[in-house]
Amino acid sequence: MSSVYIIAEIGVNHNGSFDLAKKMVREAKNCGADAVKFQIFRADRVSSHISKKAEYQKKTYQDKESQLDMIKKLELQYDKFSKLRNYCNHLKIDFLCSPFDLESAKYLLKLGVKNIKIPSGEITNISLLKFIKKKNLKKIIVSSGMANLSEVETALINLGWPKNRNIILLHCHTDYPSHFKDINLRAMQTLENCFKIQVGYS
Repeated sequence: MSSVYIIAEIGVNHNGSFDLAKKMVREAKNCGADAVKFQIFRADRVSSHISKKAEYQKKTYQDKESQLDMIKKLELQYDKFSKLRNYCNHLKIDFLCSPFDLESAKYLLKLGVKNIKIPSGEITNISLLKFIKKKNLKKIIVSSGMANLSEVETALINLGWPKNRNIILLHCHTDYPSHFKDINLRAMQTLENCFKIQVGYS
């Protein structure tokens, strides 16, 4: 039986602090995680001053700042991701990152990453998926998020499925924090039965 591959989600929980990001990598390593995952984006490419916060963001950020202003504070500059990847290599923990825009995806590939994670919010970003398809990556990990099975299938096709067998599909419940009664882990069986590829949970 294969062992479970554990990815520690750092995302933007470093709050824009490079030092805190490094500390979280160390803690993930100490906890025995196989990998850490960050989010890379340029705030002005994924949001605007009229964008509304998600409900879980409203619970954390009660002030009147826009979503753009909020996520701008969570950005790390591109060069910091190169340093974080090197730091992960030093600690012998895998580095993963989710790009939220084409420019950020291009930067990750310039770093030479062989594995990439498609965030649930970008599963319908066809231009991003088609770009990633062309890059002959070792693994493409996709979060299903709020997508229905038809949208998941479209995303997989644009990533090269079923010919591309290097895709891993994750059941993802996009409510933070998720309640146990809503998690529905058997959705992983549905995804596996529908698409005949490796599955997991995000």
